[in-house]
Parts: sequence; structure tokens; C-alpha cells
Amino acid sequence: MSLWMMRNLFLASLLLVPATSQPEGLGFVQRAAVEMRAKSPRASSQTFGEVFCSQAPWLCSSTFDCLNSTGALPTEETMRARIATSAGEPNLQSWCFFQIRWDNIVKSCLVDQDLSLAARQLFHQALQAHPAAEDNDAQYCFLNGLCEESGISPASKLEDATAVCNRRYPEPNGWKSIGFAEPALQQPPTTVAIAETYAKSACAQGSFHCMAVYCQETYCKMDEYRQKFGQGKQELL
Repeated sequence: MSLWMMRNLFLASLLLVPATSQPEGLGFVQRAAVEMRAKSPRASSQTFGEVFCSQAPWLCSSTFDCLNSTGALPTEETMRARIATSAGEPNLQSWCFFQIRWDNIVKSCLVDQDLSLAARQLFHQALQAHPAAEDNDAQYCFLNGLCEESGISPASKLEDATAVCNRRYPEPNGWKSIGFAEPALQQPPTTVAIAETYAKSACAQGSFHCMAVYCQETYCKMDEYRQKFGQGKQELL
């Protein structure tokens, strides 16, 4: 997620902290490494908190607590070393650092649990961002064998995704130990090893099912991408 990525993709109503400048053309699966440079939102004033929560109320819930009312929000340094929680669970609070994902991955998929809507939103953004973005995301899908992953469907929940992640990426060197500082996250997903690294980070952020359905409802159904990336992919896990 060399980083090719769209530059300054803004959420019109949710841009409450400055967007980071991003190299053009990168697909969604390469955005994490760049977007981690964004600082976590802070309640620097009551007015800021009120505006923040009125625009993105789901981020002020106890699940995310992006205003850090409890003091439990992990630091960027912590997540660079390890994304998952200390208990080895997906860390949903990691999304507090990704302001341009609050409407699709967070709201549509994780909060509303409408995985199909999130898939359409992500694909629409990939089409608008840069022609190369679709290729990057399609490679991620096919190299990870997500088109054939029967453990995930549009009805899947976080618990289902965690079970699949445990099967596909067990410890050691699995999804529970990956951090945003992982060097492979600075590269496009052009090999199985790199693509799996991005999948592990999705597991750690609790969005593996969101990404799998994104693949299954878009690139996996399109002959153009099946012909381009569907041959010679790795054996299924």
C-alpha cells in the first residue's frame, strides 16, 4: 500500500487533520505505510472534540476512542513495532491514524458491516485515483489467493476474519507480530511474500474480511484482471 499512491485523497466531510502528501498511483493495499505518517487526532480543545465527533461519531465510540478519552490509544511508535493489541487481537484503534479511510473501511465495513458497500467504495476510489491503482490492488488479491478464499463472504464478521487470519498467517512471523515499520510495506505487492505482508497487516487492523470481499466483488469477477494476474499465482493456503 517505492510507494505509488494517490496524492491528498480527501474526505470532504471528515478532513479534520491534514492529509499526508502521497506518491501518485498507489492502490489501497499500499496506502498504509504512507498514511501512518498522519498523527493521531487529539482533543486539543472542546470545540475540536465536538466537531470531530459530530462529523465521525463512530470514531468517538468506545470501540475506537480516537479522541483517546481513556488514554489507551496506542502510539504511532507502538504500532510501527506491532499493530495487534498486546492480547494478540486485531487493533481497531489503529484506524485512528488513517483519516482518509474513515468512510469506507471503518464506517461501511467495520461499523455498519456492509462489506459489499465498502468494496464498491474502495473500487470507485481506485478508479479515480490512478490507473495503476487497480493493478496494484488486483495483484494483492490474486497473489494472496483471495478469490478462492471460501472462509470469507459479504456476511463475514471480524471474528470470522480473525479465524481465517489465524489459519493463513500463524505465529511465529504471523499477523499478530507485524508492525507498520515492516520494510515490505514500503514496496508494491508484486510478489507473494510482499502481498502476504499486506494481508497480515489487514488482519492486524481487523480489516482482512473487508479487503477479501473488496477483491471478490471486483477484480476476481473481471476477466481483464483474471487474465492479467490470475495465472501462476501461489498455491492456496
